[in-house]
Amino acid sequence: MSWCRWSTICVNNRTSNLYIYEGDDGLCIHVSGSYIVNENDAPMVMKFYELTRENVDEYIARDNVRTQWIDDYAIRKPIGLPYDGQSFYLNNKEDIRLTLEMLKEAGYNFPEYVFDYIEEYEEV
Repeated sequence: MSWCRWSTICVNNRTSNLYIYEGDDGLCIHVSGSYIVNENDAPMVMKFYELTRENVDEYIARDNVRTQWIDDYAIRKPIGLPYDGQSFYLNNKEDIRLTLEMLKEAGYNFPEYVFDYIEEYEEV
């Protein structure tokens, strides 16, 4: 199960700098090495939790517009923080929490809700 991906849109209209997913051996956190400098100019999309059966077509259309904007206009630059390009492989809740707090404090962008997933995580 994925906790967030590079394409996860955060409340500041920026995409996540982390890709977090559960694997057979625990939780994997990949840290991006670059970001989109002009991402705040990108078209907004609905948050995933706003998706309903009634607005799925609008959701997809808006996501496609944003994706096309990124393909056409995105300017990428190295993030320049201490953990750029690193990966963390963890299998207990305390290490996960401490690593996410470390990455947040270092300045990486990712959705706050990932901290909520820690409680539900089943340690390997």
